[in-house]
Amino acid sequence: MEKKRAAKERRGEARLNRFGFTFGRSELAYHAFPREVHVNTVAKILEDERPHLLAQISQDNATTPMHAGQNFNVDAIVRVILSQSNTNEAALDAQQSMIHAYPYTVKGVKVIGTIPNYHLMRVQSVEKLRQVLSKGGLQKIKADGIKKLLDDIYSHNVSLLGNGEVAYRFNDPTASDFVPGLLSLDYLSDIYATEGKQAVFNHLVKFEKIGTKSACCIMAFRMGIPVFAVDTHVAGMAKLLGWVPQDATENEICSHLDSVIVDDRQKVDLHQDFWRHRRACDKCNGRSQPGSWNYKEIVCPLEHLITRPPPKKLRAGRSSEADPQRRRDPPVKKDKKVDEDAQRAQGKIEVTYQVDDDFDALTSTVTMRTTWINDYSMLEADVQMMIEDIEEIEEVKM
Repeated sequence: MEKKRAAKERRGEARLNRFGFTFGRSELAYHAFPREVHVNTVAKILEDERPHLLAQISQDNATTPMHAGQNFNVDAIVRVILSQSNTNEAALDAQQSMIHAYPYTVKGVKVIGTIPNYHLMRVQSVEKLRQVLSKGGLQKIKADGIKKLLDDIYSHNVSLLGNGEVAYRFNDPTASDFVPGLLSLDYLSDIYATEGKQAVFNHLVKFEKIGTKSACCIMAFRMGIPVFAVDTHVAGMAKLLGWVPQDATENEICSHLDSVIVDDRQKVDLHQDFWRHRRACDKCNGRSQPGSWNYKEIVCPLEHLITRPPPKKLRAGRSSEADPQRRRDPPVKKDKKVDEDAQRAQGKIEVTYQVDDDFDALTSTVTMRTTWINDYSMLEADVQMMIEDIEEIEEVKM
């Protein structure tokens, strides 16, 4: 009843954005938890667990979500789009495909940068981008969203140019990596400085593929704005701890926890610690069957604070008191030997890259990943040549 009453009140208010999301107002205000003491207790336990989890990170796996990067530019938003409905590692592989598909040309030489040439991506076709993202899935939706994003940012920056002001349409021709130029997001920092975080959120969710969760991730991890972002792992942990009702949506959880957790570093740390814990703890992520021997053997440091749902009925023939002597050990994961010649014959290239998404540098662990990707760099190469030919002409008064 409280939830229905709150929803009715919100319907009568003016909407600041298409989601009706407002910071500082909990959509679950009737829920009495968590209080400050609960937040601090959980934060301390997870902080103590953090070094252990970071030490267990295996090669090929990321220490933090892909959206938790270091710099703020258009790449930050694209990374969030790539991470949607995708595993962390698959999203990182997709980014590598983009990096190699959209290179830079410096004095007639193709150069692979650390992030894609988004100026080139903007002028080349969406069909190419769909092919580049095909390995990660949902390529049509994501490619269309990214192309629309680049066009919107470009148009907004052009509208900000003063009379007689000169700007490059493409990347700086002498640079071997991305120079924002007319794809700069500096105007968002100006919005935050003058109008606050609600105005930044309202602007971000105007982009087609950016929802509440994505906008909050960008603000928290890329812009340094105190926002408690909520994804699947965070939502799961909040429900297990009783911080939110079991039927709460991610948007409701975000509005509630952002309003009750103080605006400081704890908002970022809790998000990351929830993410790591739920990926590592078989009890909290639901990988082990409740009532099984393995489930009982798992030690969760938050166990005394969690109320878990009642165990589901075990499948026929499986005993909840299985003898550990008879329990099969999990199969050893063997690396599949890749036929390198066959991969190259298909036009693929081997890429080994450092997973650089550890935004807070909490560990010195260097995580490397190797994958094979298709080389699309020569697709629509004529557009690249056109850019080189008219670069001097394009430097005009906008």
